[in-house]
Amino acid sequence: MKRRTLIDRLPWALVVALAIATALTLNGCTGCQTHTPAIDVTDTGDTQDGADGDTDDGDTPDGAPDGTPDGRPDSDDLPPIDVDPPNVCIPAGEGPSFQVSARADLRWKRVHALKNDLLTAMELTEAEACEELGLALPGICFNIVHQVPLGGNDPVAAAMYRPIMEPTITTALAIDRVTTAACGKRVDEDTLAQQAGELGNVFHHMDLTAEAIEVGTPGLQAQIDELYRRFLARSPTDAEMQIVLPLAAPLDGTPVSARDFAKAACFTIATTTEFAFH
Repeated sequence: MKRRTLIDRLPWALVVALAIATALTLNGCTGCQTHTPAIDVTDTGDTQDGADGDTDDGDTPDGAPDGTPDGRPDSDDLPPIDVDPPNVCIPAGEGPSFQVSARADLRWKRVHALKNDLLTAMELTEAEACEELGLALPGICFNIVHQVPLGGNDPVAAAMYRPIMEPTITTALAIDRVTTAACGKRVDEDTLAQQAGELGNVFHHMDLTAEAIEVGTPGLQAQIDELYRRFLARSPTDAEMQIVLPLAAPLDGTPVSARDFAKAACFTIATTTEFAFH
């Protein structure tokens, strides 16, 4: 009786899959050991149609530009191709250094994401944050007034089946409006809490009842750090701190109140690109 090997016991489909995987692995290892030289795509001259694979040395019958029958350029119009080895083949520590992206790949934070992040940071409900029209109705500013410029749509009430593709001029205005309303409402609520002898939810590092403050007033830096952590989930850099702190400096000799500084600092951080995009 012939003794069956392990290969004989495996299903034929599994044997084929193992063979293909082995071949791909060997091919990948070979590719890492060699560098593909620059390919200089040149044409030594026009030959008879069909001899060099070029079936169009002039105008195409269908009126397409000079090139292949479907309008694509001939191979002699292509620049040389220099193919570098893939990064997986480069030993650790010998690869190229990371470069700063020339074009940031940002995603627009549309209405629902913006609403959730803004209300969470300010610890507000939709009704509390949407009182700019004097109507404390849940979602009136996010679902009705500013819904479209903030990237939302309503297929039922407005027959708008698709949102706008990218931010518009009114998007920046809408972000300013909802942010101003949310920051102002939080400052008002925390001011009332401090006047009642309680601790404010967000602005508890500074005295909101102070009529005049300055850059060196205690608690301002801690409050800025609190806002950065709430909006951006990180602490501010030294440069960012020096951008927000001057909001407490007197303007034309007029001192800045603690409430005005709190609203301005909140608005400044909440309208940054880092918060409006992700």
